[in-house]
Order: sequence, then structure tokens, then C-alpha cells
Amino acid sequence: MPHFKHIQPSQVAPGHPVDQFNLKWVEMSQQSEPVPWSAFSPMSVPKILPWMLLLEKHAAAKYYYRVCGSSCEQLFGQSYHGKYLGDGMPDEATRIRLKEFEQVEASGKPLFSEANLPISGKEFIEVYRGAFGFSHSGDSIDRILVVIAPKDRK
Repeated sequence: MPHFKHIQPSQVAPGHPVDQFNLKWVEMSQQSEPVPWSAFSPMSVPKILPWMLLLEKHAAAKYYYRVCGSSCEQLFGQSYHGKYLGDGMPDEATRIRLKEFEQVEASGKPLFSEANLPISGKEFIEVYRGAFGFSHSGDSIDRILVVIAPKDRK
């Protein structure tokens, strides 16, 4: 299994897309918890959009990729748009991400990590990741917005 560990937001390099989105999320979270999906405006983070994945929670705790940014597609070598979390991903990597999403749902707080991509032939790529929870329903977190980019990306 490639390297994966949770980190504090302060450990993400300043100016990295994960850092930039975290600043925006902190601002949104001061208004309401859980953060309503309606508080997010793509126009407020245009340079980060290519590094975003949007997953919606469906029945039986399955997460569906609603959006896979263009830079994510290039990074992964494929688009996850229209797939479920775990499709084409090693079981251990899927398990880690599901557990992470459960933590975000339960706490309402984002989680940050550094990792190597769990994709065959791309394990050498080191990334920062941020998983941010939003509520479309208004009651609970049912959308996870993941920002992921190589560690050296500014």
C-alpha cells in the first residue's frame, strides 16, 4: 500500500490548492454547520476547480463521483466522473477513504493527508489531500469535496 498519513492543515504548503481551499472553507464554516452546499460558489475558487473531486453520498453509504476536475483526470490518468468510490481503486485505498469520509461526516471538520497515489505506475507521485464536508440536505453531510494535487503544486 502506498504511503498515506493524516496531517494538520498547517502542514500543507502555503499556496497549495488544498491550503487555498481550506481558507475558503474556514470562511464558509463560520456561517453555518454543517456547511450548506449553497454556500459554495465555484467562481470563488476558479484556480482550484481543476483539482477538485465532488462525491455525493448515495444509498448504502456509497459515494458517487459527480465531478472530477481536469487536473485530477490528468493526475490519475483517468476520469472518475460517473463512477463510485472504489471503482478501479485498490481495496485498502478505498477502505481508508471511506473511513476518512465517515470521520468528516461525524465531525463536520475537514481531514487533511499526504499520500502517494494508490494507482499502479503512479505510486511515486506525492500529494496533499483535503476532504471537506457539505450538506445539500441541510441536516447532515452528504457531499464530500476533495481537493488533491501534487505536493509541489502552487
